Formats: sequence, structure tokens, C-alpha cells
Amino acid sequence: MSDGKQSLAVWGIAGLALLAIGLGLTITGGPLQGRKERRDAVRYEDLMRLAQQARCLHDADQLRGTGLGPVDACPDDVRAADPYTHQPYQITAVAPQHLRLCASFELTEDEAPWVRQYNQQWQGDCVVVELDENAVAEPR
Repeated sequence: MSDGKQSLAVWGIAGLALLAIGLGLTITGGPLQGRKERRDAVRYEDLMRLAQQARCLHDADQLRGTGLGPVDACPDDVRAADPYTHQPYQITAVAPQHLRLCASFELTEDEAPWVRQYNQQWQGDCVVVELDENAVAEPR
């Protein structure tokens, strides 16, 4: 192969490689997308742990307002603030048997539908948690 054709072939292969990398990053979102997904997964897990602690406190008749700290019957010391932004998670009573737990997720529901799953009742970045699973009251 002549030097001109060989050079053209090398540039063609290099161009295709760059195009493939660019398309791959566009499709997957790249490392920044992955970091956001991991941070949102931590936030989701924190909210689920808060929900579990709230149910435990409710079942032990130890739930006082929106405080979800550990007690003898429910010794878990759950994280009450976002570990990345250090902002406290929002905990609001919305009905006698329901709490709303909120976090500031980085990705929208369309960008990461897996975050808001497991048949939870989501309202934006908040999940409404039913404290008594036998209750029939609907959240407001």
C-alpha cells in the first residue's frame, strides 16, 4: 500500500474509533452519569432505611413526630442527611399513618427510573411511606 493510502486508512480507522467512543459516551452517559446514578442510589437507599426505621418506631409505639433516631426497640442509627450535599433529608407527616421522605436526586425520573421503584408511592423526589401496612387510610 502506498504511503498516501496507508495514511488515509489510519486516519479513517482513528476517526471511526473516535466516533464509536463518542457514540458510546452519548448512549451510556459516560462517567459523570455513572457518578450521578451511584449518588442517587445512595440517596434512595437512605430513604428506604429511613422508611424501615419509621415503620419499626411506629410498630414499637416509639414514633414521635418525624424524629427517626435510634431507641432500644429500633437501634438502627440511620443517616438523616445527604452524604454528598450534607443537606438533611426532609421528613414530613402527611397523614396519621404516612410520612413523606424527600431527597434531592440529581437525575430525573426519566433519566433513572430504577431509582423510584418497588411499588413505592413517589411524588417527584419524595416517597410517601405507609407506616402501618394494615392501614387503609390514603395519604393526603
